[in-house]
Amino acid sequence: MKNKNTLALLITIAVAAGGYGAYRFGLRQGTQSAAMHADAAAPAGETVNSGQPGKKPLYWHDPMVPGQKFDKPGKSPFMDMQLVPVYGGEDGDDGKVAISPRLQQNLGVRTAAVTTGKLAGNITAVGSVAYNERDVALIQARSNGFLERLYVRAPLDPVSKGQALADL
Repeated sequence: MKNKNTLALLITIAVAAGGYGAYRFGLRQGTQSAAMHADAAAPAGETVNSGQPGKKPLYWHDPMVPGQKFDKPGKSPFMDMQLVPVYGGEDGDDGKVAISPRLQQNLGVRTAAVTTGKLAGNITAVGSVAYNERDVALIQARSNGFLERLYVRAPLDPVSKGQALADL
């Protein structure tokens, strides 16, 4: 009986070690593949560089939690991903949208000056038709009696404190 337990333990350890080895191999392959794809996605003559040469980062941050700043690189404690350096002179999130000219060309973005004038005679628009909820008067009372009058008829009707909703 002792030999069977020892054999089972050795097999379990071997399977666990093999699984861990496969996991580490997959991580290494994934990292190499991601680096190759990043280099391939870069335009010709440019290399992918996480830092800007000659500039010292002001701080590092996690793009998923940008409010938290760190004074040295490493892994984010929030999302378990590498921190991204922020350099001086970069435009922050000031509410502007910038699209590169190449991307504008690919998307077919066209701009024109705003002018005042009249629209063409026919306009085709899409809409939806719904019934007026204020005209619906179907109520089921939880007690014997009849609903004489309903004061609030539709969702989002204004109601004040102490106001009667219905006469039963």
